[in-house]
Amino acid sequence: MGSTASSASSWSTASRPPTRSSTTSTRSPRPRTCRSSSARIRVSDLPLSALERIVADETVQYLEDASGVTGRLLTIRPALDERLRFFAASAHLPAAALDLGGVGRMAGPACVAPAAAVALWDAHRRGDLARRARLQEAIWPLNALFVRHGAAPLVKLALDEAGYPCGDPVRPQRPAPESVRGELRAVLAGIAEALDA
Repeated sequence: MGSTASSASSWSTASRPPTRSSTTSTRSPRPRTCRSSSARIRVSDLPLSALERIVADETVQYLEDASGVTGRLLTIRPALDERLRFFAASAHLPAAALDLGGVGRMAGPACVAPAAAVALWDAHRRGDLARRARLQEAIWPLNALFVRHGAAPLVKLALDEAGYPCGDPVRPQRPAPESVRGELRAVLAGIAEALDA
């Protein structure tokens, strides 16, 4: 949502899956994004000294923080200053991360409710805190569905709901339970209502 680095990617220099050397090379002029995840290594568990070594590679300019530990950003930001900008992911309240200096949001729910994600970003940039709060409150249940069921299952369910059946997620992921469809419909209706308010 509204990022300042639309070309930033963890492996933006490769058109095929990266090898170890291609992910650590400093030869690429393109900015790279380091992603933290609660499912893998959490940024809260990664020592600040390790992040400092990572950002010594000038191509690593962004952190997509999916750890859900928003307070950790208060430690990272002053220590790394302008060397590492960050994006919020699904595990964060977007407004909180943006208020801490986040430059945008990379989150699966924005794929399902793009108009709401853009509206939240626009409200933030305009300083319309009341609208931003309403939108965040409406979007948060969608974030919770993503955290509970996973990105691929939710995106595929949302596509199916919109009339674009695209099958099950790749294994070992499982489809979202059919019971989630009703929850998703209710959440999307709430988001649409918040957009119209």
